[in-house]
Amino acid sequence: MEQTVAKNSFTFNFNRSPKGFLVALALIFVFETCNAIFDNYFYLTDKRTPPDFWFEGLRIKVKNSYSQKPDKNYEIVVLGDCYNMIGVIPKIIEKNTGLDCYNFSVFAKQTIFVSYLLFDNYLAESEKKPAYLIIGFKPETLSYTKKDIIKYYMPYLFDFKEGNIFVFIKEFGIFQGIKLLFPSLKHQEVLKEFFRNPLNVLERIPGKRQLDNFIKRITTDKGYYARRAKDFYKGDFKVGNSIPNFEISNFTQKYLTKILELSQKNNIKVIYLRPSMPPDVYAIYAERGIAKEYEDFVSDLKTTYEDMVDISPQDVLYNIDMYADNVHLNGKGAQILSKFLSHIINGINNKNLQPHAP
Repeated sequence: MEQTVAKNSFTFNFNRSPKGFLVALALIFVFETCNAIFDNYFYLTDKRTPPDFWFEGLRIKVKNSYSQKPDKNYEIVVLGDCYNMIGVIPKIIEKNTGLDCYNFSVFAKQTIFVSYLLFDNYLAESEKKPAYLIIGFKPETLSYTKKDIIKYYMPYLFDFKEGNIFVFIKEFGIFQGIKLLFPSLKHQEVLKEFFRNPLNVLERIPGKRQLDNFIKRITTDKGYYARRAKDFYKGDFKVGNSIPNFEISNFTQKYLTKILELSQKNNIKVIYLRPSMPPDVYAIYAERGIAKEYEDFVSDLKTTYEDMVDISPQDVLYNIDMYADNVHLNGKGAQILSKFLSHIINGINNKNLQPHAP
């Protein structure tokens, strides 16, 4: 009997398929694969910045990996933005306190969300909980909203997906999570610049030795990033519109609270470090009431977390030659701040070791 074929049946014919679509799909696949394979070589920003600033994403990738290793046990953990990353030297703290220390701080663009997850991952994986948490943020960093992050800073978080993907999606949504599957999206600024001026990008692509040295420095310096020896603030800060009002976004409040609650739950002593500024810049912040508003904000936190220590090193870091620019400390300032923090920690330790009166 002769077989009949239903009129509505469909048979795929490769020869009739849109070849342009298949070619485009193949090109996209190759393009994304290349972005993934050469991922570490695409961390480029403004050519005028120091080379280490080109690797913002690679830095957070390495620190994220460190936060999830059970054999990494530190008695002092540092969290925060670039002020702490450039200003707190773990080796000096270790030398002066005898306690192991690691600086998990990241750039402001990577926000307090990253600080929380680094801390949460570390506490979940480490065999020994730290005794101290040093934490602090610049006033501007505290104002970042969730909308700001999605609009401006999402590419700086893409390297943070390992071990954090579900928290990432829960906070920012499935659409942002899907973006993580496309490596080119986190390199979009580099790619845009490449199409505008390919030679400018190609000459800035680092070699393997430069990348290896960068990763080695994160390891040997325990997360601390030293500014160049020739970086000195010239006192040429221009006010303009660069100083916003003091604001704490709901997003910041949410994750700062989470960090403090984790500390309280794990019996970790919190030292909140309000960042210092060059004398001319601080005078402006004081005149506008921002310095006082920040102090009041931390004082309010202490009403809930009574055991928290609030410190401001402004009186210790009072000279212009202690700063690399209007925001960050240079090597001299970082050494002074790290010794100052060591003194605070030793004072707490000595107080705890003193015998109680009968």
